Amino acid sequence: MPGLPNYYYAAADLLCVRALPNDLPALMGLAESGDSYLRARAIVGLGSLAYHGAGSDGEWTHSFLKRTPTEHGLSADQMAEIEQLALQAVKNGDYRLRISGALALGLIGGDQNRVTLQRMEHDRAYVLLPRRSDGLQTIWFPVREAVAASLQRWKVNMSPGGGEMTARALSKARRGGEDVTRDMGGVDRNQVSALATLPFDWPPKLTPRIY
Repeated sequence: MPGLPNYYYAAADLLCVRALPNDLPALMGLAESGDSYLRARAIVGLGSLAYHGAGSDGEWTHSFLKRTPTEHGLSADQMAEIEQLALQAVKNGDYRLRISGALALGLIGGDQNRVTLQRMEHDRAYVLLPRRSDGLQTIWFPVREAVAASLQRWKVNMSPGGGEMTARALSKARRGGEDVTRDMGGVDRNQVSALATLPFDWPPKLTPRIY
């Protein structure tokens, strides 16, 4: 169908939140993609397939999956491979991949993954929303938001920071940070549709939804 390739991102969004075991090969392939949007969505989808619910009611996932995941009984090797992909993602220079890795580690669970997430609480990536007429401007830390969401699995409360600030406070909040407001690195600018399934990053050509 003409134009269908321009909707890959929308398809990846759906695959991310509705992943089933039969989708495992497709998701593993996308996780090796050079496109950071597709790769990030694949890692979250894989994380939902590797979900292990021990000690968690799963309701905390509604902030990004909009559902409670179920355990699919993947093999130990499959679980280990997915966890390794998530651990690699949280160390990546691309903030979209750090978001996906953080969410995947929360879905997988485990005390060591909790420790890894807590080490991400000062992630440097931030987004600036347009300045308001009264001079206030909102700064938003998307990776920290994702980390805070995942830590809810362990009932760990973390403040991601950010919010509406005066110019002076904003300058302090930005110090040492990484402005990703216009970061389109590794993203296909020809995509015309994305469903914004994850509330923590900027879908191409869409306004972010801040929760």
